[in-house]
Amino acid sequence: MPRPGDDNRWVCEAGDSALERGAEEQRPETLRLDLRGLKCPLPALKTGKRLAALSSGETLEVLSDDPLAGIDIPHLCREGGHKLISTGRSEGAHRFLIERG
Repeated sequence: MPRPGDDNRWVCEAGDSALERGAEEQRPETLRLDLRGLKCPLPALKTGKRLAALSSGETLEVLSDDPLAGIDIPHLCREGGHKLISTGRSEGAHRFLIERG
């Protein structure tokens, strides 16, 4: 699986599912973080850690099936000064698109 820095910047943190990138859906600098299968507080902690490693203005797409992620990740964005571009449901999980502040 490609790692950060490759042309397709994907990281799978949980589960066995491999994710494929749709160029028409993603900006080239977007990193996709699959946190499905992890429960609170791990999705918020791993999202914060990944955001800290990005440069300002880069985007991170997060998938999480933890019910509390719908509360925790928007709160993380507000507290950390990151822009929550969009939220929704995708692939059976919460989907967050975040721009690092």
